[in-house]
Amino acid sequence: MNMNKNGLAKTVTGLIILLIGASVLFLFISYIFPVLMGSTSDTICQQSIEARASAGSFGAQSTVPIKCQTKKICFVTDKSEECSEFKELDYGKIVIKKNYGENLIKEITIMQYDAWKLLGEGKWDYAPSEFWTIKTDKSYCAPYARIAMSNELRKEFDKTTIFSYEFINYQQRNSPQHSKTSYFRHLYGRDSLNELNSQISTQGVDINSLKFEVNKQYYIMSMVTKQTWLKTIIGGIVGGAGTAILASSGFGIVVLGGSAIAGGTGGATIGYFISSGESVFMPPSLIEYDAEAINSLECDDFDFSP
Repeated sequence: MNMNKNGLAKTVTGLIILLIGASVLFLFISYIFPVLMGSTSDTICQQSIEARASAGSFGAQSTVPIKCQTKKICFVTDKSEECSEFKELDYGKIVIKKNYGENLIKEITIMQYDAWKLLGEGKWDYAPSEFWTIKTDKSYCAPYARIAMSNELRKEFDKTTIFSYEFINYQQRNSPQHSKTSYFRHLYGRDSLNELNSQISTQGVDINSLKFEVNKQYYIMSMVTKQTWLKTIIGGIVGGAGTAILASSGFGIVVLGGSAIAGGTGGATIGYFISSGESVFMPPSLIEYDAEAINSLECDDFDFSP
């Protein structure tokens, strides 16, 4: 009997040691090894997203942490300038020289493209599988970056306005380095808004009136959700603060805020959606950094460190 007890004790002890060893190895591989190898924060972030999406089985995805942090980026005309919004925070700077409007659009587009590649370009469903079981119309948001402009850069736009359609035009005409495919196709899987244009006009949405406000902060944010969420938004849950359209091809648009709606006032935010099976992805979009705009998206969870 004592021999059996001793054998059982040794087995249990061995299993405990094995589990501790596995945990230490997982910690080393996930956190320490990438740092020792000089991996960038983007690389570590992307590896964690891919690992979660690949975990597969129910319950397994939630054990894989997302190791991503929202970037803070200040657009400036000179490296000596600051963004007061990021006071006492670590943030990067991107210098905009001449042709301020086009170059600002260019740099933001590059960030949207980089964010989309990092998040798997709509191929990785990084929301935990059990996340959907509690409420089927949940939305899972990933704020890749938070951007602001220096006062000096804002002054360059005193007599100039950037409209949202200018981003679309730029993305349709231009391509990333070493690629013949336009930014627009990379982000949305198509070349134009043609399939949505007629529906947009019948909804009383004037996209051409939608402005990019240099005096505001924005998130460059992506989202993964379910078909039921988009149908709920289309059904009017936004409470009259916007509109949503979904084409039969699975391409959709959500406009949040009053200025793009006939008779509306104030700011607005626009996001495009692409459907992939049951999941719906919003490629990285410019979302105003304020509670109203973010609440309109009904983000139930964020997995990026602020």
